[in-house]
Amino acid sequence: MRTFRLRRLIPVRYPDGQVDKIPAPLLNTMIETHQIVEFKRRGGWVVLDRDAIRGMNHGQLSCKERRWH
Repeated sequence: MRTFRLRRLIPVRYPDGQVDKIPAPLLNTMIETHQIVEFKRRGGWVVLDRDAIRGMNHGQLSCKERRWH
């Protein structure tokens, strides 16, 4: 018997306030291209300009420069 893997859909909110569900693999792209302003995870809604997002550094350096002068 064949088993089918269902795609996980993640609720997102667009800048105009519309709520939709997108496939999980699209989430990072939509965050990076500023197509969404919030997404929902188990703990509730994540606001992109306010809340921490695992694996995203938003252009900031992830470690301090360690050169000796």
